[in-house]
Amino acid sequence: MARFYPGMNPAISIVVPCYKSGAQLPRLVTTILDAAANLPGGIEIILVNDGSPDAHATWKAICVEQSRDQRVVGIDLWRNFGQHSATLAGISQSRGRTIITIDDDLQYNPYDIPRLLEACDAGCDLAYGIYRDTNHGILRGLVAYLIRIFIGWAGISDYAKATSFRCFRGELRPYLGKLFGRSICLDSQLFVLTRSVQYVQVQRSARSEGESTYTLKALFSVACDFVLAIDNVMVKGLLLAAFAFVNIGLALLLARLMNWFSSDLAGITGIVMIFSAVQLCFMAGVLEYNTRLLYSAARRPLFAIKEVKSADDLECQPESFCDRRIL
Repeated sequence: MARFYPGMNPAISIVVPCYKSGAQLPRLVTTILDAAANLPGGIEIILVNDGSPDAHATWKAICVEQSRDQRVVGIDLWRNFGQHSATLAGISQSRGRTIITIDDDLQYNPYDIPRLLEACDAGCDLAYGIYRDTNHGILRGLVAYLIRIFIGWAGISDYAKATSFRCFRGELRPYLGKLFGRSICLDSQLFVLTRSVQYVQVQRSARSEGESTYTLKALFSVACDFVLAIDNVMVKGLLLAAFAFVNIGLALLLARLMNWFSSDLAGITGIVMIFSAVQLCFMAGVLEYNTRLLYSAARRPLFAIKEVKSADDLECQPESFCDRRIL
């Protein structure tokens, strides 16, 4: 691999959002460097600390890795902004002609990076590493399956295949850098920019250390971010009420059909409650849509970088030519 000197623009930028992963970062960086050893043009590894609540352990580990290898760039965010916003922060500081994103838990194998690069080199703009979901629990797997069905019904079934293991052309970076709002689903923006997408089958392993911080709540939140980004209290309250209404309504209808109630009032009440749930969902959608317009108009940043450490001491300049570097 060609040596990468400070000041050079690498061919490939590998962005890794990090959250409470200080203990496994040495192994992660070593594996990525070994996997990329034969890639031409040089690489950079951008490690983004997404406000890890571990007494700065993750950020200290990132600084250690940066001091060991000049190809490592460390970014520390002021607080936890979420995986997609943290990834966007890393993309905003990247310099490669091709950008790779990968998780910090080594469940995706860095040795599959060349396979994603081959897909982009073959002509597509965006490539995903996809896998057979066999390592999650029954409940999470069921929720993920239902979310994929919902996304398919919404007419955006391609997104159901999207993962956090991505490869895309650096030409898309300036458009991603102009995003503002309360939250973001990175994949939704990539699908807006291009439909030249390929999917590459890769292996996905069990976590070697710790437990996943990607809870059912986070999974649901990401799905909602793609459609409406439902994450405020009022919208959550409306959706919770709608969920309750649907379940109670279905229970009443079932009870009437089973003749547990002799009066038709139970069935009528059930139907009314189901229609009420639909109205509540519609209200939640209108509220969230207007809230997103408000935040977008106010140009609320999706992330805020506290510090950048790299071989050439990159600094975030608020008034630099690229407004991606938001302070």
